[in-house]
Amino acid sequence: MSQQKTDNKPTKIERIRPTIKQLMHFRPIDTFTEQQLILVSANSIVKSYEKNQLVLEAGSHDKIEYFLLKGRVELVSIDGRTKDIAADSDSAHAAVALLQPRKYTVRTKTPCQFILVRQTTVSTFLKEIPNESTIQFSVSDHHSGHELGDIERSFEHDLKNNTLKIPSFPDVAMRIKGLLDDPNTTVKDIASVLNNDPAITVKLLRTCNSPLYRTANEVTSSSDAIVRLGFDTTRQLVTIFVMKELFQSKNKYLQEKMRHLWLHSREVASFAYVLASITPGMNPEHAMLAGLIQDIGTIPILNYIESYPDYMKLDYKVDGIITKLKRKVGCDLLQKWDFQADLIEVAENSQNWAYASAGDKPTYADIAIAAQVHTFIGKKEQSELPPFNTIPAFRKLGDGGLTPEQSKDVLQRSHRQIDDIQALLSPEPIPVLS
Repeated sequence: MSQQKTDNKPTKIERIRPTIKQLMHFRPIDTFTEQQLILVSANSIVKSYEKNQLVLEAGSHDKIEYFLLKGRVELVSIDGRTKDIAADSDSAHAAVALLQPRKYTVRTKTPCQFILVRQTTVSTFLKEIPNESTIQFSVSDHHSGHELGDIERSFEHDLKNNTLKIPSFPDVAMRIKGLLDDPNTTVKDIASVLNNDPAITVKLLRTCNSPLYRTANEVTSSSDAIVRLGFDTTRQLVTIFVMKELFQSKNKYLQEKMRHLWLHSREVASFAYVLASITPGMNPEHAMLAGLIQDIGTIPILNYIESYPDYMKLDYKVDGIITKLKRKVGCDLLQKWDFQADLIEVAENSQNWAYASAGDKPTYADIAIAAQVHTFIGKKEQSELPPFNTIPAFRKLGDGGLTPEQSKDVLQRSHRQIDDIQALLSPEPIPVLS
């Protein structure tokens, strides 16, 4: 019986090694030394494919780079987009369908030859390029220029089709919220849930005995803390305390991004608390929560990029994807968590300096925008801000509006309170998970 050929196997494999001249045609291999090129050649093969053969399948992860030496291929993305790449074109100077897991299915349109190189071979030699090297090399030379767009489109596709993996909200906060939605809930009911989470209970007690809430008598039980704070403030604070659990990653690069995100969010939250304290009708704890969630859409994006370790090195590209997508992602995430509409408004507009909220009364989006502005004072980001007196949010703060100078004065006079809030939100360093 004759053996039937499978579509995903080439009919002919030439067990030959690529020449140094052939390898020098591709990025970033063209930056390697002669000795490195010899070693790459010894650890690579040339592989031939016939017309209309499958080379790579979307979703696969084989840790091999495919460099198109001869012929023309068609790439079909997971959302149906297509593009052709011909040997010797600019797109063919880098590996084809570089992202792994693969975002494209690759099929030959003519007879083709590829040079197959293990990713570890390329990455090892890249690390050996000395820092003082005169070669003007950057990580972006490894890529054809399309892959960041592919990540972005893939992310948007998953988001649109509800296939994006998003973090679940911590259980204790959801249980407290469920209890407080029931008018028959008692202090004992809430205390029972809190007592099953000692870490949250300790933070709640620490908060009750902090300068922000301290009275003559020290609070020593969760029940007493709930009575002193009230149901609404208890819910706000529990939600605030569990937020920090979301700002974590096992990847050290992403953990550093998460750390900076948390520290900035914490700073916005502390300023928001103070601004809400001087604005009639605004709840300071709710404003603090608004400050913490104003950039929440960044977290799923960072978690998504973890699947593409090579691209974590392109920091400015990662930041570009975050800037473009975080508002939409943040709104969708808060909706899935069943957060209030006023907080979804914050995620949508916290960095929209021109945003003018509806009506005459202030919103938490106004508070978050003004707080965010103050975090940029004295930093390089300030140069990108419009003149403060043109930002509508300031007109609704305080008792009848605040000038930027007045709000700055309020925050300066409240520096001790701001320090207390930041200490409350982060009494211990954020760990790097092993």
